[in-house]
Amino acid sequence: MISSNSKKTSEFYQFGVFQLDATEHRLWREAKPIQLTPKQFDLLFYFVEHAGRVAKKDELLNAVWADTFVEETTLARNISRLRQLLGDGADGEPIIETVPKLGYRFTAEVTRPDENLLIIEEQTLQYTRAEETLTISDEEIFDIQTRKPEEIVQLERQIPASSRIVSSWILLLSLSILAVIGSGLLIYQIFFTNKGTKAVVVSNVAPLTMGTGFEDTPAFSPDGKYIAYSWNGGKGGEYGEKSIYIKAVKTGESRQLTTNEANEHYPIFSKDGLHIAFIRGQYGTPGELIIVPFIGGTERRIARLFSGNYSISFSPDGEHIAFIDTEDSTENGQYAVYLVDIKTGERRRVTAPAEFEGETTPRFSPDGKKLAFIRLAPTNDKQRLDNQDMFVVPVEGGKPKQITFDKSTINSLTWNGDGDQIYFVSPRGGNDLRVWSVPSTGGEPAIISTVAKDVRNLAVSPDGKKLAFSERNRQRFIWESPSNGEPAKKLIESSTTQFYPQFSPDDSKIAYYSDFGEAGDSFSRDLIQIWLADADGRNPRQITNEKYSAREPQFSPDGKQIVFEVEIDNRLAAYTISTDGTSLRQISPKDWQADSPMWSPNGEFIFFISNQSGEKNIWKIKSDGNGEAIQITKDAAYRFFPTPDGKFLYYIKEKFLNQFRQNKQFPEHLWRVPTAGGIEEPLPEFSAAGFFGFFTTTPTGIYFLSNNPLKLKLYDFADGKIKDAPGNYQIPWDIDIEFIFKDNISVNKNALLCTVSKHTSRIMIADLP
Repeated sequence: MISSNSKKTSEFYQFGVFQLDATEHRLWREAKPIQLTPKQFDLLFYFVEHAGRVAKKDELLNAVWADTFVEETTLARNISRLRQLLGDGADGEPIIETVPKLGYRFTAEVTRPDENLLIIEEQTLQYTRAEETLTISDEEIFDIQTRKPEEIVQLERQIPASSRIVSSWILLLSLSILAVIGSGLLIYQIFFTNKGTKAVVVSNVAPLTMGTGFEDTPAFSPDGKYIAYSWNGGKGGEYGEKSIYIKAVKTGESRQLTTNEANEHYPIFSKDGLHIAFIRGQYGTPGELIIVPFIGGTERRIARLFSGNYSISFSPDGEHIAFIDTEDSTENGQYAVYLVDIKTGERRRVTAPAEFEGETTPRFSPDGKKLAFIRLAPTNDKQRLDNQDMFVVPVEGGKPKQITFDKSTINSLTWNGDGDQIYFVSPRGGNDLRVWSVPSTGGEPAIISTVAKDVRNLAVSPDGKKLAFSERNRQRFIWESPSNGEPAKKLIESSTTQFYPQFSPDDSKIAYYSDFGEAGDSFSRDLIQIWLADADGRNPRQITNEKYSAREPQFSPDGKQIVFEVEIDNRLAAYTISTDGTSLRQISPKDWQADSPMWSPNGEFIFFISNQSGEKNIWKIKSDGNGEAIQITKDAAYRFFPTPDGKFLYYIKEKFLNQFRQNKQFPEHLWRVPTAGGIEEPLPEFSAAGFFGFFTTTPTGIYFLSNNPLKLKLYDFADGKIKDAPGNYQIPWDIDIEFIFKDNISVNKNALLCTVSKHTSRIMIADLP
């Protein structure tokens, strides 16, 4: 079906560098289009029409969401997005101002040019593939629009989104050429140009597996009839022990292939489909490359690998397996791409030594002549894993060709059936891990819309018609474990995820940070804000409303202020705010990195982590932000707490954080240093206590979570001994250790607060157009 229409615009508004067309629901910044969801546009239009006055929250909710019930978090989420898109006004103040306890004010001056000065005539060609429909969310459409403004995807919604099963696809491509004549006074031109690959929407998206727990790392058989994958049997989270399973793509139950108690993952099929190779070993520790018959039977070890956590790839001729390792298969050396002969076990390095941090995820092209892989660029911060790009190298060796230039996280990659495109998973400067496609010779990536928001570990069937991937789901909530032995329970009922709970000094309130996404979605950094609630979890209220993320709140000793970190352009700064949401100010020095801010017990100083000296150490500054910052530690620190008397800081060495990230083993020591600086010394009592990401100081001692079994322990200041914490705390068993160094605990005489994460993954399958 091809249709044509012509429209004229009369409802036109100007504010700052923006132009808003109310009739066509369109917004421009200096003649460049900005894509908004319908509700975001309605909200902005209401602000524009009522510029200069305070609009109360209830008023905005009734005006924009009159036909449905939504929480205030929905309003806050959309305002945060508008602030991000609009930026600040000419005076540096936000265009949408928060008026505490009242609502919001649109501060920009709005004008309406004479409609005779501007006439927009738009010719639209609409191509519709008949009888094909797709259910997809507004957010998914919006994501495609923001990535490719020239490709406006409009989709019919005929199947409930909750089913997440896509029957087929519609792609509507609108190409607009706009010429404006305004008596020589005003001319606007908007060009939508085609750059790179078109966006693709997959169809018939459906779960292949329905087990509980963590199903991951799918791989197709050569005939495309089976998928091998790893599964933990519903126990142990992402790092639990997995086995290899096989399932037919069309029908039938899953069949367990391996029964070894060790962790097994990343299965791949041999060329003839008669064998499956996989990695056996815990993530990040030395592992083995194993091969086993498809029907089960005797295993054979092909090679011993140091980097047991990285995926592998079978050559199309069935003779070699590509993997990641070091030169002598120890932790000494550079991670690089190697090939191993499956018959002889001989190894050959494919990529030459060069200036890079490491390589991962090798994938043979369908013709077997090339290998695609991910390379991590050199970085001073060894903990950063987001400085990655994709390369392609001939199997025989040579100079790799760089394919992407995003310097972003790349989780997975695979070739399409023809070998002219490479699919990969990356946030590409955003927050959610999505699927992208890029020509194998290089070019502009295009999104592959799968509906899923946290995608991992791609696989494409040999005929290129089907895509398999793992979809992850995380739900994180604040749980309370009473000291009287009552069962632990979720403290705050909300659709948002919650992190970093902290009791106020008088135990009447808790502070935490939360995002605005639906439960289970990966959170959006620009929407994370600080919240307060009563100690029983009631009356949650948001106290920050910034266009940047706000995290890790800590109460001042008098309970009247909160210090927290704000992420601005990949840099963290320390801010304080009153608990009523007023008196916001930056405390850390301008342009410094300031992570994990913490009050001194007397409120005089604020401590924080900064790399200003070249590595991460603890610094302090006056809590009013005046004066020079003073360095406390000299030998790298990560997480810390001051003692109640203010004399010492207890902290974790950064090298122990590195140890955890390398082999998922827990740090061995807690250290202390005088708050005035001086000798840094370990506390030998903590040589095997574990779980120091979860610790906090109280007047009586240091509370921390120990593992094996999971219990709350106390380092008693009175006698210097470690003992079970007084009381009977029933710790939730499913604390997700993946976030052990990204959250904390808070303890008082009545309860323990912690973040509990339910982390699952399932295999999805879809049709590629």
